[in-house]
Amino acid sequence: MPASNSVLERPKAPKAPPERIRLSLDVSPDLYGVLEKTAAKIGGSKSDALRKAIVLMSIVVDAQAEGKIFGIANSDGEAN
Repeated sequence: MPASNSVLERPKAPKAPPERIRLSLDVSPDLYGVLEKTAAKIGGSKSDALRKAIVLMSIVVDAQAEGKIFGIANSDGEAN
């Protein structure tokens, strides 16, 4: 049986981080304040808050395109 040469194996390269695209955004001072407060509430960065907002908006737009209604229910499951 041939000897193992695992000592000579080349280490695997680390995976590259996901590709990112940088955006520049102009907002009003009021909207910037909302963004800061939202980021603090979710315990994340302003970028995190924007990413989550974009995903949520995408879900709403897709639901509306399917004839669905998007809303917010209270803890009893009833719409306000």
